[in-house]
Amino acid sequence: MTYFEVADTDEALRRVAELGGHTLAAPHDSPHGRVATVADPEGAMFSVIEGPR
Repeated sequence: MTYFEVADTDEALRRVAELGGHTLAAPHDSPHGRVATVADPEGAMFSVIEGPR
């Protein structure tokens, strides 16, 4: 799985949806930060992660 670090996971999910992608795994807090899995409009999957606060 490819991870992209983002400043705000929830905002990144809104942007993914705005651009035609969709959320596969809802955002959740982990020891490594807030993470969610998404797919782009073509179906390619990746995760976005916001570092721990």
